[in-house]
Amino acid sequence: MSKDDGAAQAAKFLVASGLDLGEVVKECRRLDAERLDAERLDAERQERKATKESQWLISTETMAILRVSRSTLWRLVRSGQLKAAKLSAARSGKLLISKPSLDALLESRRIVGRNEE
Repeated sequence: MSKDDGAAQAAKFLVASGLDLGEVVKECRRLDAERLDAERLDAERQERKATKESQWLISTETMAILRVSRSTLWRLVRSGQLKAAKLSAARSGKLLISKPSLDALLESRRIVGRNEE
């Protein structure tokens, strides 16, 4: 059965069942959006899992840890305070941050209390 045949059968079922076509279309769009969101989240989880097993963090994780904006993160990379790798030459390519360089940056910003001196 072709895709068009399936759509035709679905339309006949809707007419026969008395369901409101507009509501069905809204529900289909909502379900499709949920499916796309779930796929996107799953891809992000898989990417995080892969980077957790390595010595790299994705840029959004690094921004969350440092509580900085994307532009501040780029300033830290350009200044050499963070080591980074870009996954593609494209402007929108994913940026990975070295965990050891992040740890070093955080250690350099550590505040030493009187009891720790």
